[in-house]
Amino acid sequence: MANCITCNEKISIFSGVVNGECTQCIREKEQQGQRELNKINFQNQESRRKAVVDLESGNTQDALVYSRKTGDFSIFNANQIQSLCSKIPVTTGPSFAAYEVLAEVDVISAEVVLGMNLFKDLFAGIRDVVGGRSKAVQSELRAAKEAAMRELKIEALRISGNGIIGIDLDYHQMSAGTSGGMIMLVASGTAVVVKAKPNH
Repeated sequence: MANCITCNEKISIFSGVVNGECTQCIREKEQQGQRELNKINFQNQESRRKAVVDLESGNTQDALVYSRKTGDFSIFNANQIQSLCSKIPVTTGPSFAAYEVLAEVDVISAEVVLGMNLFKDLFAGIRDVVGGRSKAVQSELRAAKEAAMRELKIEALRISGNGIIGIDLDYHQMSAGTSGGMIMLVASGTAVVVKAKPNH
């Protein structure tokens, strides 16, 4: 006969001892754990509900605090995300003219892969030979840049940044056989916390 290490009751080796505890103590711990989990789930649901109410009433900042804390940005729709991103200043330099950098948060990056159609490539090559410009390819590259910058701003939002400095755009061509190729655009920068300078 041994004693349960939790309740000190005598237990036999046939009663299901696990790590020195009797089955009753194990069952009580499991029930306590489930109660704690239910409590956490309820609190999370209440926090999300409050964030949604904040967002609907125009209190974007409190909703953003919730999303950054939990990683749940699904409460924002595409237009709201676009609106938040449009307020993030960006620069390729180390600082802003109109904003003071208070803190550097982290290095961030975004990748966009662009498939180049064989016929677009072919006509772009012909235009290059005769000195023209391929509007089709240029518009594809511009769309890739816009997508990468949007992803970069969303990443800054996610980690509590409200500005991005030192932005760098790198284009890489990747071969995909004889039928065409792909171009990967990598955008990187440093997410920062900024505040507007006086008189700007």
